[in-house]
Amino acid sequence: MMKSDARLDDAKYLLSIIFADKEDLIKKQELWKKTKGKFATAYNLDSTLSVLADHGYIRMIEAPSSSGLGRKGVVIEKHPDIAKANIAGNDKFNEVKDTKPKRKRVTKTKEGV
Repeated sequence: MMKSDARLDDAKYLLSIIFADKEDLIKKQELWKKTKGKFATAYNLDSTLSVLADHGYIRMIEAPSSSGLGRKGVVIEKHPDIAKANIAGNDKFNEVKDTKPKRKRVTKTKEGV
């Protein structure tokens, strides 16, 4: 139980850093520099970013390097609706709304009976 509280705190902290940035896109490397004191390893940052992405707060996009050589970078995109609402620091982090469109349920009817 203690571990999940720490992950939630990490996610809230990271979300506040992401939404404090005025740009819609932020490079993962820039985010790493801003949060290096909080996240001891890149793995910890990546797992927290994955939590935010799974809940629909951000989207991670692979971007080629500016020179075209070397590793691809990752860019973090804020969810536009959340960016407009500016919920960073809001305690409603647990109240995640499903952003996926709902499928309509088709029911078969008996015709001609």
